[in-house]
Amino acid sequence: MNSLALAVSSVNDHTPDGVEWAQYTEWDEVPRSFESFSNEQDQKKAFFDWICPSSIPRGIREVYYLDPVFTDPLNPTKAEVDHWHRR
Repeated sequence: MNSLALAVSSVNDHTPDGVEWAQYTEWDEVPRSFESFSNEQDQKKAFFDWICPSSIPRGIREVYYLDPVFTDPLNPTKAEVDHWHRR
């Protein structure tokens, strides 16, 4: 589980800051409305574009650092990874 990810030169560990190529966008916690779009498909696209501006969900870095789940970021256990994915 760890060797594959850490084999990439731009990945230093399994924390958000350990992935050099990742571009994180903060979430200002202001609710957004997408009802102004004419149809449901446009609303869904606008929501997706807003929540994942760089293919990484907005605010995910802050969520991780509120309660870091990895005791050892270089070698997280399967249970720790599963816990992080359930958040």
